[in-house]
Amino acid sequence: MRRFGLSPDPAEVLPPEVVAERCVHSLLQQATCRACVDACPRGAFVLDDERLGIDTARCDACGLCAPACPQGAVLDAFAPVTYRVGGELVAFAACERALPLIGEPGIMPCLHALGLRHLLALRRDGVTRLMFSQADCQTCPRGSATHIDTHLDAARQILEVRGLAPMVTVFLSPELWLRAQGAAARQPKLGLDRRAFFRKAIGSAVEQVVRRAAGDAAPGGVPRRTPPGRYFPTTAAGQLVPFAPRIDEDRCTGCDACARLCPHGAIRAEPDAYRLDADACTGCRVCVDVCTQRAVTIEALAVPSHTEVFLQRRRCRVCGVSFHTPKPDGAGASVCPVCTVTSHHRRLFQVLD
Repeated sequence: MRRFGLSPDPAEVLPPEVVAERCVHSLLQQATCRACVDACPRGAFVLDDERLGIDTARCDACGLCAPACPQGAVLDAFAPVTYRVGGELVAFAACERALPLIGEPGIMPCLHALGLRHLLALRRDGVTRLMFSQADCQTCPRGSATHIDTHLDAARQILEVRGLAPMVTVFLSPELWLRAQGAAARQPKLGLDRRAFFRKAIGSAVEQVVRRAAGDAAPGGVPRRTPPGRYFPTTAAGQLVPFAPRIDEDRCTGCDACARLCPHGAIRAEPDAYRLDADACTGCRVCVDVCTQRAVTIEALAVPSHTEVFLQRRRCRVCGVSFHTPKPDGAGASVCPVCTVTSHHRRLFQVLD
């Protein structure tokens, strides 16, 4: 068992594992994402025009970068431990300042490393109660991170609007947490009942088929991160989602750049419309960064304003190529996006008077 507080021996610290193929900076050179950099309380992440790296001398393995990364490029190093207690699935997690016993089940460097995605995944897997213990965040150097209460509130809102009971959250003193966790660990390990077993097996098989059909893998065959909206998909209009993409029809030129680069198909270009699937959005902002007209925005914890943007078929009066645009007839847009950007007509050389 490895024990340390907020200043561990650097030789004992393993920096977070990063899947480069998932990172938005490997997808788009002009990506503006700084989620891992901004989340790190010790400034261990280094981002400049040439590289994204980790200063291992600064990193204390707090894990706060993992929930901040929209693409799951930074892998979770710590997780709660779950037990079945009296027919209820209970997750236990405590921060190392409350219980400096890193390596013991459920002990994490920082409780705030449990983000919205992790909480929704716990609820999806059947957890109905959370048992937490934490020290005073006001005196902790990691206290500037997005607080666990914020993530819990977001999860509660998403679950309640779908008619699902949120997880009951209990904060305990370190002594009571250890006692409760120890008692739960001594419970007999019960297997899934037959119905639950088949439900889980069928769910896993369906998920694999869907992933294969959607080609849900990044370049190099690395599985993409499951968007948090996929854990509890919307079943009706007006439901709150973790992230909601929006396209401003007045600004959009119909260039399709957002749809081509979206890693999860949250924006899809079809012959008659752009289809917006908020459940598939991770909030990575690739669509925002690639849009030269600033027509695309991402709203966090919002109700999608629309799910489709209808497109009009046109023919470019400059190059003659067919293109589409969300602008209705009579609203201009007689030049395709390529000619608009390159000012194609200006490159013509007049040879006749």
